Amino acid sequence: MDLFFENGVIFTADSRDSIAEALAVKDGKIVFVGSAEDGATYKEVAREVIDLERKMLMPGLIDGHIHSVTPEFYDFILTEATTLEDAMETIRDYTAANPNKETYYGGGYTVALFGGDELKYGPRKERLDEICPDKPLLIVSADGHSAWLNSKAFEYCGVTKNTESPPGGECAKREYDNQLRLLNHAVGPV
Repeated sequence: MDLFFENGVIFTADSRDSIAEALAVKDGKIVFVGSAEDGATYKEVAREVIDLERKMLMPGLIDGHIHSVTPEFYDFILTEATTLEDAMETIRDYTAANPNKETYYGGGYTVALFGGDELKYGPRKERLDEICPDKPLLIVSADGHSAWLNSKAFEYCGVTKNTESPPGGECAKREYDNQLRLLNHAVGPV
């Protein structure tokens, strides 16, 4: 026996939300959950006994879906841009200050900065092409459900006018100008 946990509240997260007094682990697997009395034999052979000091032990919480807008995750953030001009200036300034990067990855744009068709369909790639025509530039929206890409990022991701929508997502195309817009995590990070 590797570990024995006692003297705490052990939340099992089973269908009845059961609470236990003791838990034993061997080779990385839970081999016992129950009362302290029933777990006494596991405790006797445990390599390490951990006193929970009346604290709670519960199954790990794993977040498999995240919408991070922290600066550490992106090259630049647009969440504080209050106008389209502010957003474009932030993008322009970052790419100009970092000419040796192979790709640019931003986050936090909102379609509310745009008007007309861009408000309905999402921002146009040509705006980013003007700033960065030769390297992939991808910006994830503030809600994390769409991405604004320049032409090189579409190319880098293999997205063309013939690209089909991924399962659970949409690759919407503007038929009148062949503009592509990605929704619902249609591509991964560049």
